[in-house]
Amino acid sequence: MWLVVPLLLQICGIRNFRSFPLAFWTLCSFLPSFFKVSLLTKPQPHLADCHSFPLVTLPCLWKSDRPSGAYLNATSQRRLTPFLWWPTSTNHSLLTLLWQHLWEPIVWVLCEKSSSLIAGERLRGVADGVGGWRDYGVDPSQFSGTLMRTCERLVKEGRFVPSNPIGILTTSYCELLQNKVPLLGSSTACIVVLDRTSHRLHTANLGDSGFLVVRGGEVVHRSDEQQHYFNTPFQLSIAPPEAEGVVLSDSPDAADSTSFDVQLGDIILTATDGLFDNMPDYMILQELKKLKNSNYESIQQTARSIAEQAHELAYDPNYMSPFAQFACDNGLNVRGGKPDDITVLLSIVAEYTD
Repeated sequence: MWLVVPLLLQICGIRNFRSFPLAFWTLCSFLPSFFKVSLLTKPQPHLADCHSFPLVTLPCLWKSDRPSGAYLNATSQRRLTPFLWWPTSTNHSLLTLLWQHLWEPIVWVLCEKSSSLIAGERLRGVADGVGGWRDYGVDPSQFSGTLMRTCERLVKEGRFVPSNPIGILTTSYCELLQNKVPLLGSSTACIVVLDRTSHRLHTANLGDSGFLVVRGGEVVHRSDEQQHYFNTPFQLSIAPPEAEGVVLSDSPDAADSTSFDVQLGDIILTATDGLFDNMPDYMILQELKKLKNSNYESIQQTARSIAEQAHELAYDPNYMSPFAQFACDNGLNVRGGKPDDITVLLSIVAEYTD
């Protein structure tokens, strides 16, 4: 055991044994979590719906003395079933210990750049907090987490129009702006809404998170990445008064909005940039081809495989990743993957069955 600990500290880039609590925290944060969210409400027969959608989140091993959380905002979902992958040798008291130290009631995976998710009736969303705020003493997970929780509340209250996902993003952002206590931070956001009656998928994407719609092994619809310049995505922001006009901030209206007719069997993949920066389309499609049916086990296995492969590629220094290729296109001599948190949300459009 004592021979293993220094090796683990070295992996984390920590050479001072007084930093062992940080190393322990970082190593614990490396463990992934898996979630299954079943159908949240019972739709009418013969209407399209996302059959089930496992969420897989893999954090990166960034070094920080301010660990933050990735949020699964599902407090209202009575049929939420968490699946946590844990080494069989780990004492279960460790799991309890981690739960007690997390900052939010529904925080499962520690990661530096928060990936916050909302999963409600017909609506899926992911927000990726901008980690640069940590340099100013601001937890980047708070902004993205609150943004998604506000979207969730609006859905529960019926204050959104399915065909207008930009509307719910705008309302949520405005509520954050009107808070008496300013919530500082920035975040990208991607929201997709399935209209069960018309079989149309309505989307709003701001920044470099995104979605794919796959049919018959091909990408038939996708989000457009929004960048101001290299590695600087569009983002919603709230800055302190003295920094207004200096901090990059985009309007929710700047989000790219689309509507697309989906068919039964279509696969909808929503993810943070940690996936798309490390896996090109053809690799993602190769993994999705292994998805033979819409049962939960198959979906979970595929989502997990995609996330783990992207995570492995992120730490390959010789791999020409999509991010590295983009950097080269911008005149930078870069090679290798991009270490980042990776969140994958996988759904299949299926006919509802009891």
